[in-house]
Amino acid sequence: MKKFVIATILSVLLPAIAALPATAQPAKSDQSAQVLRLNMNAVPDLDQSSIRQVQQVLQQKGFDPGPLDGIVGP
Repeated sequence: MKKFVIATILSVLLPAIAALPATAQPAKSDQSAQVLRLNMNAVPDLDQSSIRQVQQVLQQKGFDPGPLDGIVGP
């Protein structure tokens, strides 16, 4: 009986889920257009406290940001 109920629910839900539009990722052409609009010469405006926070997060994620001093380095 349980298998019948599960099969019935799945037979109703799966086609409904498959019919939903895929909105999680933008289309390839949209991604390309977004990349072309990036300003690669932009300079972030971070104060010493913000830089230190970025360094701490990098360290938590397993990267080596150098000393956590709030100074932008290599």
